[in-house]
Amino acid sequence: MQAAGMTIIFNERGVVVQKGVGICKTENIDRAFNVTKVNYSLWHQRLGHIGKQKFIELKNKQMIYDLDQICNINPSDDLCEACIKDFVAKSEAHFDLKVVNLYSDNGGEYLSNEMKDYCCEKGITYHLTVPRTPQLNGVSERMVRTITEKARSMIISACMDKIFWGDAVLTATYLINITPTGALK
Repeated sequence: MQAAGMTIIFNERGVVVQKGVGICKTENIDRAFNVTKVNYSLWHQRLGHIGKQKFIELKNKQMIYDLDQICNINPSDDLCEACIKDFVAKSEAHFDLKVVNLYSDNGGEYLSNEMKDYCCEKGITYHLTVPRTPQLNGVSERMVRTITEKARSMIISACMDKIFWGDAVLTATYLINITPTGALK
């Protein structure tokens, strides 16, 4: 703004922005600049809804650009529950199917009483596995392997370059989703 020839004056009453004879005043600095309170919720959203542990890791390793903004922020577990509730609602609306099972790695993100009550209220069976052991998450790990194998076989059989890997994975996932299966009966 100063480069455009404007004068900016901050005082105890607010902000005055002036150019020549034109004046813009505000009595509330926060409203004038739409200042957002910096909290974990904001950073949780900015970082793609990462979990508490990943946020702490990024903070401890000083991998976040605005480190001075996050030094006093304490992460909360509640937000990921909101993400799960949002996911359940959108999935049920989009696919017109009810979520029946919820698998969690027992890492603590989804262990609150509120989350347990939500699952009970929605009729969702809540399953916990051993923390940080993806090899024990048999169903999801097997599905990842199935998708990978389908994508690989499509790429090889069509003599396509590996740059089409993403498209092959999306196609494999689509094919799995539309193929009838005994597991969903």
